[in-house]
Amino acid sequence: MKRFNRSRIIFVSFVAAIMLFACGDSADFLGNGDDASLEIISTKDGEILSGAASLSAERSATGSAGFLFFKIHGNENNKPSLKLEIDLFNEFGDSVGHSERISPEMNTDLPIEIPTLAEGQYDMVLSLFQQEKLVGTERRVFFSAQNRMELRSVQSYPLVISPLETILLIADTGFTGNENTYNPFFRWSYGRTIIARGSYKDGYDQILWEAPKEEGVYTVTVEIFPSPPANSHDFKFESPYKATTDLYVSAKKGGSDSTSVSGNVYHDLFSIYVSALREREKHTAPQLPQLRRPTPVIIGETIGMKFNGQAGFVCPELIFPIQEENVKPFTVSLGVTLEGEQAGKQILTLTTTDSLFSLDFFFDAKRELVLRLKVKGREHFFPSGIKNLEPGKRYLIEYSLESSSGFLQAVWSLNSMETARTENPLSLAQGEKRGYTIIGGQNGIRGIIDQLDVILK
Repeated sequence: MKRFNRSRIIFVSFVAAIMLFACGDSADFLGNGDDASLEIISTKDGEILSGAASLSAERSATGSAGFLFFKIHGNENNKPSLKLEIDLFNEFGDSVGHSERISPEMNTDLPIEIPTLAEGQYDMVLSLFQQEKLVGTERRVFFSAQNRMELRSVQSYPLVISPLETILLIADTGFTGNENTYNPFFRWSYGRTIIARGSYKDGYDQILWEAPKEEGVYTVTVEIFPSPPANSHDFKFESPYKATTDLYVSAKKGGSDSTSVSGNVYHDLFSIYVSALREREKHTAPQLPQLRRPTPVIIGETIGMKFNGQAGFVCPELIFPIQEENVKPFTVSLGVTLEGEQAGKQILTLTTTDSLFSLDFFFDAKRELVLRLKVKGREHFFPSGIKNLEPGKRYLIEYSLESSSGFLQAVWSLNSMETARTENPLSLAQGEKRGYTIIGGQNGIRGIIDQLDVILK
């Protein structure tokens, strides 16, 4: 019995000694059993933290412009044994910066100022060491950009969507700056399915999507990233800059067609634009002219294209009807609202692949609309009598071409009133049926085209 009590006394004394030792200066040596932890608290992957775009009013108001904030959690007694390493890598994995913080503050928000960096994607890695042992790693992917990222909305056309119908989806970024320095990356998705992805310069702020075959409501999301991913790979994170739209797919009701033109419509503005976008998706026609795209605008129940004087699009076919080596009789109906100077500005150009036949529709130096035909090197002009159109006012311009008995007749009208009728001893017979059509162009009009119907007579 006495032996048992003596052993118990020795054991209790030993435990008390350990507790006293642990409460003394040697506590850091043994540790308190708690590892510190690391947390990035201020940003999400994909934000802009460097460059002019990081200095936006929104970020300046929150104090996070050009900074990344983090916090180290844990017992303050561990502070002397901590070291934080900060590594910065570019999108190709090359190191572009390294720094260390010895005994950093704990349990408080700490900033890392982002230096001025070249435009692109960056990866910041924070590594926390406690007594030379790695106890935590956090990383954040961010961008350096000169242009702010914004998605105002997603627009779609047509407004009434039938199953399996082709839909034009448009990301409205509201960008009005220098397009030479603007090339964000767009990623379109429906649920977990990627519909399309690509850069602004490749035209992916606008895409075509085939509506599902089942009626219902479908939510499409578009994300925007400040620059394309490295090596043509996709991003592994969601962008904080995104927008969604709900598409209602249902059987069309009678009378919902917004074109509402008489006669047999061979082409209309939307079908021509769809052909241009599909050719872009094929990447098979590098020989076609490369133009800045116009901006689609929804006007009531129809769609228009806004041109800025240098914008245009290329349809990889001749939009006028050719059959048995002859241009069939047709009428073009053009709805247009002009802006600014018109002299010398182009509206439409049609050219065969052998360049032996072309048609131009433009304003001459006196601001009169003129149709110019070039056949096997010879030019023929058909003046319209339509000149000095008032900016800001919508006009409906129509012209018809019909070949008969070796003569070509052109008839012009403005707002349904005939303005000119011209005959020329010219045949439109020509052998090449292939070619392309440009709407607008590098020396094109400024304004909105909301109707372009090619109607067979």
